[in-house]
Amino acid sequence: MSRSFIALLLVPAGLFAQDLKPVALPAPQTSGGKPLMQALKERKSTREFSPEKLSPQVLSNLLWAGWGINRENGLRTAPSSSNKQEIEIYAVTADGAYVYDAKGNALKPVVSGDLRKVTGTVAFVGEAPLNLVYRSEERRVGKECRSRWSPYH
Repeated sequence: MSRSFIALLLVPAGLFAQDLKPVALPAPQTSGGKPLMQALKERKSTREFSPEKLSPQVLSNLLWAGWGINRENGLRTAPSSSNKQEIEIYAVTADGAYVYDAKGNALKPVVSGDLRKVTGTVAFVGEAPLNLVYRSEERRVGKECRSRWSPYH
C-alpha cells in the first residue's frame, strides 16, 4: 500500500490538503428517476469510462444515495449496524481526496494530489474522473457488531 493511500485513510481531514478548498454540493435530487425494477433489469458492468468530470449535481446525487442523510433525525440512506454510522466516503479525483460531509452536503479536503491510481487494483482507476473509497471506522463498530469471522476479535 502506498504512503499516499495510507495518508488518505489515516490523516485527519485537511492536514495535507492546504491547496484544496471545500466543495459545496448542490442539494441532491431525490425525486424522479428510473423505476427501481427497470434500473435493476438494465444493470450491467462496463470497463469503459468517460474522462469527463461528473457534474456537481451528479456527484451530489451519487454521494447522497451512498451515505447521505434522508431523515430529520440524521439517519442515512444506507443502513449501518446498530446505527453506528461507521462509514466514511472519500471522493478521489485528479485534484486530490475529499471526505464526504453528509450533514453539510459538501466535500472536505483531505489530501491534495492525484491518488486515483492507488485507490484500486485495476489500471483504469488511475484514469477514472472519480473513485469512491468507502472506509469503515472499526472503533465505532465495537466488538459486539463484528462478524464472528472478523480478524479483530
